[in-house]
Amino acid sequence: MPSREGDPIEGENPITVPLLPALAVPASAMISVVPLTINSSELQLRTLTTSTWDPAQCCPPPPWQATQRDIPLGRTPGVGYTVGRFFAGWDSAFWCQSTSDLGAGTMSGQHLFGTRTYAIVDEGSQVGPVGGMRITGTRNGKTMTGTITLWICVVNEDFEIEDPPRQFRFTFVATRLR
Repeated sequence: MPSREGDPIEGENPITVPLLPALAVPASAMISVVPLTINSSELQLRTLTTSTWDPAQCCPPPPWQATQRDIPLGRTPGVGYTVGRFFAGWDSAFWCQSTSDLGAGTMSGQHLFGTRTYAIVDEGSQVGPVGGMRITGTRNGKTMTGTITLWICVVNEDFEIEDPPRQFRFTFVATRLR
């Protein structure tokens, strides 16, 4: 994940902290699909905090480690949330792909970190997400390129939202291990 665009990240937001190892050492992060039940699965960003992945142990990925964080990036079937109009586009958690072919196609996912009620300046109050993470990627052979977007709502000293939520974008290039 070599580049970043959008607003600068200030401080250690709990939504951004799990991404720091992946930004510092790209080989410490892996995107994987994890089955939850017979009919559902979750797209995850798996990061190691003290080491990197061994490509020789790629299929399947190595078992969970104590130094690993799993960050949801969406699930199927999707989960819907009721949110106010200020939060358009951040009302569901899901993941999907355009084709099951590992060598081509697109992939996208979105995860919400729960909801809360916000006071909106001159708009009353609305329910919205605490924050969210979205991934979009395009596969071509063993390479996937895409963007991970973090969505963070910033409030003033009166716990009111004055501006639209901030979005931080991280572009990435990933290599398929199998």
